[in-house]
Amino acid sequence: MFQRVWGAKVQRGGKAATRSLRAAPPPLILLVSAGFFASSILPAQWAVRDLRPAAAVAVRFVVATALVGLALAVAAWRRTAAMGAAAGAEMLGGASGASGASGASAGAAAGPVTSGGQKVLTRLLVTGSVLAGGVNTVGFVLQNSALDRAEAGTVAFLSSMSVVVVPVLLALVSRHWPAGRRIAGVALAVAGSFVLTGAELDLGAGEALALLSAVGGSLHVMATSHFAPLLRGPWFNLGQLGVVALLASLTTAVVGVGAVTWPALLAAGYTGVAQAVGLSLQVMAQRRLDGGQAVMILTTIPVMTTVAAWLVVGDPLTAAVVGGGVLIVAGVAVSECGAPLWPPGRIASSFPNSFPARFSARSPSRHPCPPNPVFPLSQPTSGPAAPAALDAPVALAGEE
Repeated sequence: MFQRVWGAKVQRGGKAATRSLRAAPPPLILLVSAGFFASSILPAQWAVRDLRPAAAVAVRFVVATALVGLALAVAAWRRTAAMGAAAGAEMLGGASGASGASGASAGAAAGPVTSGGQKVLTRLLVTGSVLAGGVNTVGFVLQNSALDRAEAGTVAFLSSMSVVVVPVLLALVSRHWPAGRRIAGVALAVAGSFVLTGAELDLGAGEALALLSAVGGSLHVMATSHFAPLLRGPWFNLGQLGVVALLASLTTAVVGVGAVTWPALLAAGYTGVAQAVGLSLQVMAQRRLDGGQAVMILTTIPVMTTVAAWLVVGDPLTAAVVGGGVLIVAGVAVSECGAPLWPPGRIASSFPNSFPARFSARSPSRHPCPPNPVFPLSQPTSGPAAPAALDAPVALAGEE
């Protein structure tokens, strides 16, 4: 009896937390996500003291994949139990056979359409998971390789250049420059990151690898913005986490594990927990944010990491560190001060005509589907919507 009551309370609390997250402004959700990513920086550094970089990444993403998979399994079990309870109550209530027969015939009629829509969703899920997971793996491997060849501050600064790469890539694809406030915010964030990290601009092999890792991170942000509105967030999370875990594990099998110690495993395990929660929140937020908005907000990670290092290991807060953090926060504020906290509900509609409407927009009354795609990668370069391509937020497709 106690277990049932406690389980019901936990379930109600989880549903309330989920509703609160869905009702929160997307920038706030992404800020919380950035906090989880920032909390994993120090443990990641502790893990690579003993483990090889590829092994640390493998442990991180295997743990994250297991956690997301477990959460999905529990959710599926609860849904199945609830459906079974509802069916039992209907039988005990004496549901008429005629209504059951009509429902079965209706389900049979809708079967082929649902099957076709599910095939499209499966292809999208596989494509999105492979693309997002692949570029994320490349970014992590390049960044870890750069840390072996260059100063940590320089690598941190060059890796944060995603804030420049994403707007440039979006501008090249859509053939429209971002708004002036976005450009000013990027300039402030770059200057703040340079001051905060104390980077040195002597371009060598390590610095080149760090810049390439920034490109990988940028492509991951853009892939997430493109596929997140089209897919169910938890399954998209599981797919891309699984791809990174597989690729990192294969790399570890080739290059070796390193020294396996409990401190290193615990540190790497925590990074997996932070990755699972942080990526889940990031995907949830990027269903309603474009890539430019997302990468600007994620530039707060170095600031949060600096604060965490000050609190945990006592790193000094110098004037340069404080000034750089202020510049980064100011850049985010300038970039997003004119952006809507609650973007209109729109979703990219690059589906076949036979794609079921209930899959392309699961909440049509709250999030109507526009006739043209709104994501910059598929935005037409002419017409009334084109000038706002870089500022048009990706819409929420509707979480289940």
